[in-house]
This record gives sequence, C-alpha cells and structure tokens, in this order.
Amino acid sequence: MNAKDFFENIALLHGKNYSHIKRSEYQVIQKEVRPGFEYQFILGQTLMNNTMEAVLLTVYPKAVSQPTTTDGFEFKHIISGRCNYVIDGEQILLEEGDSLYFDAAKPHYPVNGFKKKVVMLVLYFLTAK
Repeated sequence: MNAKDFFENIALLHGKNYSHIKRSEYQVIQKEVRPGFEYQFILGQTLMNNTMEAVLLTVYPKAVSQPTTTDGFEFKHIISGRCNYVIDGEQILLEEGDSLYFDAAKPHYPVNGFKKKVVMLVLYFLTAK
C-alpha cells in the first residue's frame, strides 16, 4: 500500500482535505507503565493491516525505562530538550531538532539523564498480526 492510499482514507478528515487537531484535543494515554513518561495521543489511522499513530511523548529527568519492542517502525523527532536513545544496545544522543527512525522490533528506550524534560513527536508505523 502506498502512503497516499493510507492517508487518503483517514476517518478524521470529515470530508475535508486536512485534519486540524488542536493541542487541547490531545488525549493523555497510558501506553505502558513507565514512571516519568507522559504520552499525549494526537491521531491514529488503521487501514487494512497497517496502523499509524502520532503521539507527543514527554520524558522527565531521571525517568526510568526498560527496553521495549513492537512490530513495526518508529519515528522520533525531538521538539525540545535532549536525551539518549538506546536501540539494541547502541546509545544515540538526540538533541532538539534531531530525528530518529528505526525498526521497533529491536529493543529500544529513551534515557533522560539531563536536568530538563524532553518532548518528542513520535510516529508509530505498526503492522497488525
């Protein structure tokens, strides 16, 4: 399936050519139990066996995390702050404006050892089993 077909049928469009989501419409969600992590759901779309979800993730200083895996790919874009991101044992420093795209089947997690929170836009591209 190509990206045009995927996004063309987004249910949130309501007959328009776009979907404008106000920040006040973001919903706090619980994706996993991780103290110091806050997820805000922006939008999602499932078509056939593919799902795309967009969330804002805030990772507070000294937040504790364990490696996680999912079936699909993830895209992270650092909006503010900085953190280290560990993928399959390799640590990558992400700073404001940096982006990261990876196979989410590899164990991965962020580490915020800095004094300020980090806010990142996260796009999940998942395949249903």
